[in-house]
Amino acid sequence: GTADQKITYLSRNDWDATYPSPVEMTCVNDKMIADMQYYTGIAEDPDAKLPVYESEGSEEYGRLSLVMLMDFAYDHPIWDALMDQTSYAEQTYLITYGAHVLAVCDKKTAGQLSAYLVRS
Repeated sequence: GTADQKITYLSRNDWDATYPSPVEMTCVNDKMIADMQYYTGIAEDPDAKLPVYESEGSEEYGRLSLVMLMDFAYDHPIWDALMDQTSYAEQTYLITYGAHVLAVCDKKTAGQLSAYLVRS
């Protein structure tokens, strides 16, 4: 519990007596040192691909609108083709504001569903 804890608050009335003393940390083993290494770098993926923005449609699916995808599973590759048609700014907007509502882009991507979407 906290019954044996003594808390001293910093006070301007008694600056010298209430100012905290520096904390010195000592790493006593390799495990402690390893646990303190927060930055491990970014793992490189040689198969990684740059995102595509503002495409005119994919070779496989052509030009898409949101209403065309209503019967597809969320993990179907057609969703990637639809996202490739949007701009970076639109994707950023969708990610930022789409957590609680379905945000809409100004392109025809949303199609007939625009009546149900919230515009900023």
